[in-house]
This record gives sequence, structure tokens and C-alpha cells, in this order.
Amino acid sequence: MNKITSFLKLIRYKNLLVYAICLLLIRINVIDIFYAKYGIVSSIPMSVYILFVIAFILAMAGGYIMNDYNDQQIDDINRLDKNIYVGRTIQPQSAKILAYSMSIASVIFAFVFDRMAHFFASTTIFFLIFAFIIDKSYNKLKNIFIGKNIFIAIIPVLLVFIPILLEYIKINANDGMLNTFGNDIALTRNIVLWFAILLFLISFIREIVKDMQDAKGDKQFGVKTIITKYDEKKTKHIIYILTFTLIALVLTFQIIYLRVNPLALLVGVTILVHIPLIYFLVELKKASIVQDYGFLSDLLSMLFISILFVTFFARTIIICGSLI
Repeated sequence: MNKITSFLKLIRYKNLLVYAICLLLIRINVIDIFYAKYGIVSSIPMSVYILFVIAFILAMAGGYIMNDYNDQQIDDINRLDKNIYVGRTIQPQSAKILAYSMSIASVIFAFVFDRMAHFFASTTIFFLIFAFIIDKSYNKLKNIFIGKNIFIAIIPVLLVFIPILLEYIKINANDGMLNTFGNDIALTRNIVLWFAILLFLISFIREIVKDMQDAKGDKQFGVKTIITKYDEKKTKHIIYILTFTLIALVLTFQIIYLRVNPLALLVGVTILVHIPLIYFLVELKKASIVQDYGFLSDLLSMLFISILFVTFFARTIIICGSLI
């Protein structure tokens, strides 16, 4: 049981669950709602789409394991023997085999998805590239200033764009059908861009906070992050700027689409997003020790989920066709 628990924590099962929910909510609240409005049947059935979700989750799990495998020495310093699984309950060689196995499994699921969705190995190639980066280039990204942060922050953007891009390519192959929908295509594109930017910013801020939590080990091993280049005060100022930018973007989204559902967009989004962000800023100002930054990282993970549930408001916007 101890090894099973360690394995689940090693693959960050909570993060994987959030990614799976993200993929499903994008499908249900954006793609399917858009199609339902025009009486179109999705070109990729949900049963086939699930294969893509599984491939993504497996790829991420393999990446998490490989990251911990490569960061054993850094984690020994940062985590003070807490939450360390590779080299403790799971042998390093076993962890490496698990990482490779999951990466291979993700490529297999992607290949089956391509075959069933009648794609020309497009997602298979994507997961092969992802596996190559995790195995061969991830450590190099740590030597590039904020390289690792940007790479990880882009993952939620991929979660938003890949499923929609696949659907677009697939159904638009039918005599350019989607080009006839005019403003509704632009509306859906705008909503997708909003969510991609918001998720990127939350993920990017979270990575900076996690770097503040791991600053001691990162400095010792020369990992190039904002906190290792600047001091704690300047890093906090950067986070303040990014967080206020995030708040401004969410507020703009509320104002633009307010007339669609005033109560939901004012009250719902404020409760789900603005209040947690304000609380985050208050706690960030007080933060000074490793445990404080660990709490802030967890808080941002919860905010990531809140943003996902805002997709339910996107349903109404798409149905009403409100476009500025």
C-alpha cells in the first residue's frame, strides 16, 4: 500500500485529474455546445476522444516521474526528506522504467486515436516530441532563464488548443463547413484564447512560486529561475504584476460578456476567481518560509480548477452568440 501511495503521489495524481477534467470540460462546454447550436455531430466521438485524454495523462505522468528521477539531488535539499519517493519507496531504476513505459504507452494511445479519428499520425508525432523533450531536453531547459517555467506553463494552453484544433481540422475538411459560421467561429475563438491566456498565467505564476519554495536547491545546482537571479522582494513584485494582469484580464472578460448572464459573470466569476486571487496576494505579501510558498502553490492549483469551471459560463456565451 505504501508503494501504491508513493506511486500516486509521484505521478501527481491530483494534477493529472485536473488535466483530465480540463480536457473533458473543454470538450463538453465549448466543442459540443458549439456543435449542438448548429445540429452538428462531433467528428471525433467521445469514446475516441477519451483515448486522447488517456494519452495526455500518461505523457504527463511519465514526465513527472522523469523530472523527479533527474532532480533527486535537488529534492534532497529542497524537500528535507519530505515528499521524496524516487530513491526511497521507489528505486531510481524502477522510476526510470516507469517513466519510459508511460511515455511509450502515451504514444501507443495517441497512435490508436489517430487511426480511429482518421488523422495522419498528427497526435502520435506530438507525443513523440513531448517524450523526447522530457527525456533529452528538460534538463537543458533548466539552464535557460525561465525556460522550465514557460515549458510547464504552456501545457495548459495545449490542453485548450489541441482538442479544438483537432476538431476544427477534422470537420472543416468537409468543404470548409466551419467557414460558413462567421461570427460564431470568431466568438468561440475569442473564448478559447481567453481561457488559454488565463490558464497560462496561472500556471506560470504557480511555477514561480514553486521556484521560491525550491530556491535553496536550485541555487546550489545552478537552475536559472527568477528567484535565483533576483532576490525574494523583486520576485514577489514580478508575481504581483502578473497577478494584477490576470485580474484585469478576467475583469475584462466579465465586462465584455456581462449582458449574456450578469448574475453568473458578476457573482460566479468573482467568487471563483477574484476572491481567491486577492487572498493569494494577501498571503504572498506575508510569505517568508518554504511552507508559506508551498501553501500558495496549492492555492494556485485550486484556482486553476476554478478557472476550468468558468467554462460553464462559456456555454451560455456561445449559445447566445454575444460577440464584441
